[in-house]
Amino acid sequence: MPSPNLKYAYFPGCVAQGAARELYLSTQALTQALGIELVELKKASCCGSGTFKEDSQLLEDTVNARNIALAEQLNLPLLTHCSTCQGVIGHVDDRLKESQKTDRPYVEKVNGLLEKQGCSPYQGSTEVKHLLWAIVADYGLEEVQKRVTRKLSGLKCAAFYGCYLLRSQDKLLYDDPHQPESMENVFRAIGATPIYYRGRTQCCGWPLASYATNQSFQMAGKHGNALSALSFKFGFAAAGGRKSNRSQIGFAGAASPAIGGFGFGCGAEKTGTRETYCFN
Repeated sequence: MPSPNLKYAYFPGCVAQGAARELYLSTQALTQALGIELVELKKASCCGSGTFKEDSQLLEDTVNARNIALAEQLNLPLLTHCSTCQGVIGHVDDRLKESQKTDRPYVEKVNGLLEKQGCSPYQGSTEVKHLLWAIVADYGLEEVQKRVTRKLSGLKCAAFYGCYLLRSQDKLLYDDPHQPESMENVFRAIGATPIYYRGRTQCCGWPLASYATNQSFQMAGKHGNALSALSFKFGFAAAGGRKSNRSQIGFAGAASPAIGGFGFGCGAEKTGTRETYCFN
């Protein structure tokens, strides 16, 4: 049964407020259509996109312990809509929760740094959850089907999960990390037909984009080539960064909340896809 009155501390991240603005807009449209309340964490900082730990794990843990603590202050789960943010913040949360059992001095060190900056301490009292998992596990696919106002019959959709969403955390509670079905099940719930292809669970190259741009686009291009032979109309990525990277090589795609928005009567303008994508 879906949970009533769903409410989350919403972590928008950086890319959704810049290069992939449609992710931010479509998340707003989707959650409003479903009656899900989001409390945006205006004071949250960039998760680091996996780069902070290259210099210091302590830096990555402290920055994201602060982000998690903002949600803990509200006594709400922290909701992400970017798979990179989910992978990074979720992994930090897992690591710090384990450290509370095995290495208390390390957690105290993190909290000491937060205290110096006047921030609330990390308690390990909430969870970090991607919007996809919130829709599938908390809201429920049966309820999604009931809410559909515009069945997307005949629309063929290809999902792209990437590696961060599926395999950054030690345990994936809501899907199979190697053979996921969550996005495909959402497609079915709103009447669309899922298309499977090689590469939907692989890395898109986004983590390399800042220092190995050509190689990054080549990785994304392989997935685009795998799709070019298929008869499909839309690809949906679980993260703004992944969609942004794929758009560089001509991949026709959008952020995953957009298709939900389409199914619940939200037009292209509300989902932020008017200028970039065609959907009638």
